[in-house]
Amino acid sequence: MKKIALIFANLLMLSTVAIYAANNDSTDEKEPSVAFKMSTVSGPEKESVNAFTVTYSYPAKDMEAAIIDRLAKEGIKGKKAKNNFYAFKGVKYNHLWSRTCDFYVAVNGSKTSGTIYLVISTGYDNYIIDDDAEQNKAVSKWLTELESDIKNYIHNNKIAEQEKVVNDADKEVDKLKKEKSKIEKNIEKNEAAIKAFEASRMIPDQSNPNAIDTKTLEKEQKQSQKLTDQQKKLEYQLDEINKKIDNAENEYSKNKNKLKELKTNRP
Repeated sequence: MKKIALIFANLLMLSTVAIYAANNDSTDEKEPSVAFKMSTVSGPEKESVNAFTVTYSYPAKDMEAAIIDRLAKEGIKGKKAKNNFYAFKGVKYNHLWSRTCDFYVAVNGSKTSGTIYLVISTGYDNYIIDDDAEQNKAVSKWLTELESDIKNYIHNNKIAEQEKVVNDADKEVDKLKKEKSKIEKNIEKNEAAIKAFEASRMIPDQSNPNAIDTKTLEKEQKQSQKLTDQQKKLEYQLDEINKKIDNAENEYSKNKNKLKELKTNRP
């Protein structure tokens, strides 16, 4: 019975050690999720070259801009070369290679997807091929990381566009409120004119109807009607501008919430 208990204890200890080792094994580095392809393409000088390629489902124009933006932030500046390539010459870019090299990047595609072409040279157009396992791993890792850069670039553009929409909506509200202020001032002026007119207009003498100055009375009646019509017009304008302000404020609020959502839900 003691032997059985001892065997069971040893087995339990070995199982515990095995589980601990499995959970704490940090020697295996996670492999890149993108498997690049080697393709023979028309190169920077329209010559036949080997290129590392990968395709993503994003607008090709945004993909290219995102790559150039990332490289610029890392201090790697290139120039537009031929055949839709950007050339980065005589640079040491450890993400691709530990040696000084030339590399070329192009993105071809449409509004829905794009293919990245990466060509690396040791200099003097000595283009490399995919026979270096370590470099292949580095290239694959870089191509994998680019997807995150592209997502962030597109998302940041959406934020910038939405910020402009919010800014324009805010300006529209401000513009309408200024128009409202002008209408209210015109209403105050017209009300003052009505009061002044009523204080000075002719009052017919009921005891002596024949003494009425008909021309003056008609003139004052027209003036009274004009002031009344003007007041109605201004009140209508005030009602309309208030509706426009309500709509503009709702639009501003809706777009501001959309901006907040974009900033919160980053990729």
